[in-house]
Amino acid sequence: LADAQAAGLAEADPSDDLEGHDAAAKAVLVVEAAFGVTPEGEVPRAGIERGLALLEGRDARRGRVRQLLRITLDPDTGAPRAEVTFARLLDGHPLARCAGAENGLLIETHDGAHHVVYGLGAGPAPTAAAMLADLEDVLCTAGESGDVRGALSA
Repeated sequence: LADAQAAGLAEADPSDDLEGHDAAAKAVLVVEAAFGVTPEGEVPRAGIERGLALLEGRDARRGRVRQLLRITLDPDTGAPRAEVTFARLLDGHPLARCAGAENGLLIETHDGAHHVVYGLGAGPAPTAAAMLADLEDVLCTAGESGDVRGALSA
């Protein structure tokens, strides 16, 4: 944490990052930009305690623990849902390779294809801008009609 703060990648008061508030706020921005709607209610989030718990126990040496900002489409309504959670990703998972300040974006389209982009996090505005630009690039190539909902829904 101290190294990230010294590099300007973490706030002086990191509580919003550690408790998942910052990632939840970014999830709302991504949903609004990509789908034109605001998610209903508060974005469910897991704090750093969940990530630390995954580092303990019998599977502690398997895979890498990563914070995930997950956005899915409800299969019945097509409405976007967002959550912030931690997960153990096995070494072969595309997002497991992210290290340090690197962010990854994995998009699974309706046909099951995976599109992955990576980039360095450099604070809230550059990170959000880069993530949205990457999302736009992938969706433009993934969806024949250019319709975001059609490109991502099953």
